[in-house]
Amino acid sequence: MKIALSAAAKLDSSGRQKLAVQALSGLVAVQALADDNAVSRKFVYTLKDKASLVLSKAFGPAVSDDGVLFELPVTPV
Repeated sequence: MKIALSAAAKLDSSGRQKLAVQALSGLVAVQALADDNAVSRKFVYTLKDKASLVLSKAFGPAVSDDGVLFELPVTPV
């Protein structure tokens, strides 16, 4: 039995990236992007949200590494 892949499943990483960038740009409506790529609007919004989150982390304020990660108690033997 052969399983048919959806258009979203067939998109490689560069195709997903391109679609996310187009969605973030706002120059083309999400509905039009979804129709042109035969995917759902939900899929386009998910890609857009992921890309937005990554950009926020990449260009957001730097996180200080000076904090204590964990404590290790030492007891006499």
